[in-house]
Amino acid sequence: MRDDTRALIENFQHKHIYLDQETCNKFSVKNKSPFAVIEPENVDQIAELLAECRNSGSTVNIWGNGQHQILGNPLDRYDITLSTRLLNSVTEFEPDNLTISVGSGMTYNELQRIVGEKGLFLPINPDAGDATLGGLVSANHYSSWIEGYGTFRDLVLGGRAVLADGSKIRFGGKTVKNVAGYDMAKLFIGAMGTLGVVTELTLKLSPIPEIVLVVEMDINSPKDLLPVQKLVNTSALPLLAFNCVEKEGKASIVIECGCISDEKAFYQKKLEAMFSTEKLKVLSWDEYLQSIQPTKLDIEKEALLKSIVPVSKVADVLEQLHNDAGFSAQQIESYPGKGIVLARIDKNSFTLETLQELRNHAHNLEGKFLCFNGPDFAEKPCDAWDVKPDQTIWHRKLKQEFDPQGVFVGGRFIDGI
Repeated sequence: MRDDTRALIENFQHKHIYLDQETCNKFSVKNKSPFAVIEPENVDQIAELLAECRNSGSTVNIWGNGQHQILGNPLDRYDITLSTRLLNSVTEFEPDNLTISVGSGMTYNELQRIVGEKGLFLPINPDAGDATLGGLVSANHYSSWIEGYGTFRDLVLGGRAVLADGSKIRFGGKTVKNVAGYDMAKLFIGAMGTLGVVTELTLKLSPIPEIVLVVEMDINSPKDLLPVQKLVNTSALPLLAFNCVEKEGKASIVIECGCISDEKAFYQKKLEAMFSTEKLKVLSWDEYLQSIQPTKLDIEKEALLKSIVPVSKVADVLEQLHNDAGFSAQQIESYPGKGIVLARIDKNSFTLETLQELRNHAHNLEGKFLCFNGPDFAEKPCDAWDVKPDQTIWHRKLKQEFDPQGVFVGGRFIDGI
């Protein structure tokens, strides 16, 4: 342990400090372990810790439940893991206003349990229900419900954060209609913990649908997606999800709509007119949740590829992955209405040349291609972020503005930020 970090920890007299190697190893990221793990009990302790780190030159890695630590490039050296686990209480819950304010250390599953008792839900469906809300927001995690509800950029109304110098800020508001001021929330969403510690989040909720109508259709080619995509885009359906999934050699289009019981007959008739009757399933909310249980990424064996292209080019990306990639894809899922394609691949069948081919293809489609948890090639890390050099300037300016001394560990984010 470096002397300045040792002095910092000795001065920081709080009870949730762990220095033993066994605990620190549990918070390792790609073979890098902290010298200490600290779990502050409140925002004041976080502010005190960050101010001390800034003065001593120590670096901090923010940790919720560790679900998103594999994302991005390898981390630089860091000294302390700052756990948000104890920031897990409800600050304010207004069911009639469809909002809730909670600590960033609360898990996704716990939030859904709390709001579900009032017939509400947070319309994000991650593949890890034990992930913390702070971690999900930091990674801007989303899944199939992006088609119906968007991402955290649409659902985070405001919150609180502690910056690198220990100053505490509040951003956004607590009402759905709040549009005043600069939208600071969007700076923290997807920033991978490089700008500050988000300590509280105010989130926009939605009523739980009473009925979910599901249509699933097998397709033979990605090109079969295009006519369905056009039909869905002009149908005014109450979408939960619209995605294309390929797994074990079978590809299918899935359309999920949520509604109240009184609307069931109307939307059922509409879907039956658009698609075949035998392809329609009518489910309760609980039955629906059971049917969409996701599987976690196998971080030892799988990498996650993510392509973002214009919506009209999704089929082209799927064709490229299906026919020309030269690797083994465990699962390919796309969200056609958002121009997003996700592929889980076998690390052992993946090469740097393959990644560059995929990126060149995406660039020709006016898009980009990201690679998370990728393999190392000849001791050279696989760059996660497909960002043009001229676009990194703004990321650098934000980092310089919010964390000029590099308190929050670098390396992971765009351009090594």
